[in-house]
Amino acid sequence: MSALLLKLTSLLSLAMAVMAAQHNAHLNRNHHDALAKRASGHVELHRRFSNAKFTYYDAQTGNRGACGTFIGNNDFAVALNTPQYGGGYPGPNCFKKVTISFGGKTATATILDQCPGCPYGGLDLTPALFAYFAPHSRGIIYGEWNFVGEGAPPPPPPPPPLASIPSNRQREFTGNLPCSFSFDACTETISTCAFAFDAHTCRSGAFTSSFAAPLDLWITT
Repeated sequence: MSALLLKLTSLLSLAMAVMAAQHNAHLNRNHHDALAKRASGHVELHRRFSNAKFTYYDAQTGNRGACGTFIGNNDFAVALNTPQYGGGYPGPNCFKKVTISFGGKTATATILDQCPGCPYGGLDLTPALFAYFAPHSRGIIYGEWNFVGEGAPPPPPPPPPLASIPSNRQREFTGNLPCSFSFDACTETISTCAFAFDAHTCRSGAFTSSFAAPLDLWITT
C-alpha cells in the first residue's frame, strides 16, 4: 500500500513539474515575441498624435545623428522621442517621413535623430523646421503629427448622382407654381420649384417643367 502511495505521489510531482515547465515556456515565448516585435519596429504607433510637444535644438553639431547621418539646421528633420524611436542601430523608425501640423501650416520632415528628453509623442525639430511654424522665441509649441501614410482616414466617397425619372412617371405643368418639398431632413420652399434634391443635400438647380409623382420621391433639375 505504501509503495503504491509513493508511486502515485511521484507521478503527481512529475505531472506538476511538466505543467510548470510548459507554463514557463509559454511566458518566455510571449516575452520573446514582444521583444522581437519591438526590435523590428512594431512599436505601438497611433495614427495621429494630437497636442504633441514640439521643441527645437541645434542639430548641426558636426556629429552624426542617432540614425547615422549628418543633420543640417536648415534641413526639415526631427528627433523622435526615445519610446517611439525604438532599439537597434539605426532605429526602426529612422528615415521615415512624418507630417507635422501647427497653426494652419503643414510640413513633411524626416526622422534622423533621437530625443531622449522628449515625452512620448514629442518631437525635437531642427531650427528651420521650427521657424516654419513659429518664431524661436516661442520655444515650445503643441501640434499634431503622423507618420506619412498613417494619417486620418480618407474622406467618404461623394453621394451618387441624381436619379433620372422614367418618362412614364413625368408630368407637365406651366407657370410659376408655389411649392414646398421635403426629403429626409432637408426642406426648401421657393416660388418656381427651381431646385433639386439628392439623398443627402439640397442644392439650387435649373428650372424644369417636368416632375414626377410622388413629388416627395423624385425631383429633376
